[in-house]
This record gives sequence, C-alpha cells and structure tokens, in this order.
Amino acid sequence: MSYSLPLTNAVQSGDEQAVSAILANGADVNETTGGGQTALILAIIFGRTNLVKLLMNAGADPQLRDNLGLNALEWAQRRGLTEAVAILTNSHRESTPPRKIVIPLEEPPPQKKAAKEPPPPPKRTNEEDKEGVSEAEKSLRWIAGFKQRLHEQELRRLNRNEPPPSIIEPPTPPEPEPPAPEPPPEPLRSVTPPPRILTPPPTPEKSSTRKRCPQCNAIYNSDLVKYCAHHIVPLVPADEPIISDPPKSNVPMFWILLIITLAGSVVLGSLITTYIYRSRQAAERVAAERVRPPLQKGTAEAGGDLVGKAVSLPDAECPVKGPEPVTGTVTVRVMVDKNGQVYWARGAGGDWLMRGAATEAAMKSTFSPEKLRGRQTEGTITYTFKP
Repeated sequence: MSYSLPLTNAVQSGDEQAVSAILANGADVNETTGGGQTALILAIIFGRTNLVKLLMNAGADPQLRDNLGLNALEWAQRRGLTEAVAILTNSHRESTPPRKIVIPLEEPPPQKKAAKEPPPPPKRTNEEDKEGVSEAEKSLRWIAGFKQRLHEQELRRLNRNEPPPSIIEPPTPPEPEPPAPEPPPEPLRSVTPPPRILTPPPTPEKSSTRKRCPQCNAIYNSDLVKYCAHHIVPLVPADEPIISDPPKSNVPMFWILLIITLAGSVVLGSLITTYIYRSRQAAERVAAERVRPPLQKGTAEAGGDLVGKAVSLPDAECPVKGPEPVTGTVTVRVMVDKNGQVYWARGAGGDWLMRGAATEAAMKSTFSPEKLRGRQTEGTITYTFKP
C-alpha cells in the first residue's frame, strides 16, 4: 500500500500506522505546514504522545520553531504534556526493554537494607540537562521568548482595546528551581516488560484555561495562547456551547414574490371589475330595449329643388304616445351644403313628437354633390306617418 498523504495530515488524524508507512517511504520527518508547524509540533498540539515518540525515533528535530516562535519542547510545556516533555528532553536515552529482575522473597527489613545499601544517585532534572547548552544559545532562546511574550501582550492589548504602554520592562529570566527529592525506591520482586498497548491520548482536565478553536474545535490548555495555530482565529472558552448560524432568509426573493402577488391581485381585480361593469351595461341595455315603447315610422319624400337629388333619406321613427298610433304629416325645410350634407332643418305640422323625429331624420339625409352642381340648395322633405 502506498501513502501519498502528507506526513502532517497523517499526524493530525492520529493514524500511527499511516505515519509509520509514510516515514518508511522516505518522507521528510521535519515536514512543515503553512503555519510553520512541524509534524512533531502537530503531534504535541493534538496530544499524540505515541506519535511524538515515533517521530523522535525517526530523527525529528525538536528545536525547529513555527511562525509563532515556539519549538516542540515549548509547545509540550504549554500544553502540560509531561510525558512528551520527558520524551523530548531524554531523546538520546536508550529504548531497550528492561531486563527481568528476580529478587528473593526473604529480604532484610527496609531499615537495615537502607543502612547497608548506598542511596541511589539522584536523577538529572531538565535544568541540569540544559547545562550543556552554550551561553549564546541560552541568550538567543531568552530573546526569542521575550519577543514572543511581547507579541502575546500586544495581542491581548488589541483584544481589550487598550492604549500601547509607553515603557515595557523586559521580564527577568526564570530562576532554576531546585530538584525535588525523589522517594526511596520500593523493593522489586519481579519486573517484566509490560506489553505495548496503544491507548487513546488522555483527555485534559477541565480548568478555567481550557479554550477551543471555533472552526476546528482544537482544545488549548494554556492561558497564554489566544489564537488557533492552524486557522489564526481568536479562541473561545471550551465550555461555551457551539451555536450554529441561523439560516439566512432570501430577502430579494421574498420581495419579488410579494410584488408579483400584488401585481397579480391588481390585474385580477381590474378584470373582475371590467367584467361586472360590462355585464351590468348589457343587462341595462337589454332592459331598456324591453321597456322601449313601440315606434311609428314616417316615410320621407324630397320636394322642391331636392327632387331626384337624394342619396339617402332615412325614415323618421316616432314613439307612439297613446294606446294606438295616429296619422300625420310633417314638412321639414332643410338647407344642404355643396357636399350634399344637411346643415339646417326645421319641421312644421303634426304633433311635437312627429316634428322632432322628422327633424332628426332630415339631419341624417344626404344628397349627391354632382346633382347639386357644387352649390348650396334649399328644399323640403315631407314625412308621412301612418298607423
């Protein structure tokens, strides 16, 4: 099986088998991410102690620093991983399994044995291991730590919106603590190398300094770390509930649907109003036709200079006034222009209903301009009303 996965991704996922296979394929054990973190630093950040030991055995350099200026040992101290600190400080210690030691069951009292046997030599502490470092290296590390502390103070000041301090006193280097006395070793009866069991990384205890990244939910136990090492975003308390953003409503689509609904309502209302209005007009027209009184027609006949020159002589329609139509004759004197149109008319004879109907019909009469020879003409139109 070939692994094309980067070493840093395999370390983040915690797959020890994949990390071993990638290292066996010749991958760079000091491979870094965009933030400058090496595979060893990532293993410490995610609490993969088993991977820390595996990478140290493969030759990982614990002195390489990331973009924040921290190396693997400083990350392990900030995370509180004592086992990882021990692995990094004692990287040159032999990893051979202890031999089986058999001690007889009958042993002298503890006080007499302690009096005869010399006390065990005290173990070297981390400070004593660092004595081999040169003074120049110590100065460089102290300056780098001082710069990192100034950077963290500036980040905290920006978060609290405080004005920049006028004078910043450099911190004094920490004094080495005296090594704590170790308890006397207990007598061993039989020691056998325990089987190697892969256990999940221990979960950090709850404290007020626990923080997490709001994007990747990585847990940080140091109060000095304010930003996530991967996403460079401010950390939030680990106990704070994860609140997902509410779904955003589509405001433009809402207004578009509202406008379409209103426009449709207006158009539909106008169509309904027009239909009702036309239906009412048709009903009124039908009702008027039903109640219209009977009409009596009067036959038209041209006279005078208009004889034989008429083009259209409509009949007069006179409503019947009484129960039965009456007989009558109305003579309408008209004046015709050169175009053959009647522009003046006056009736005489008959009752007023017959005169009105005859005058109205005479105004609608037309005559031939050719027969009028392009001049105005006067004449009469006689309307005869018969039952």
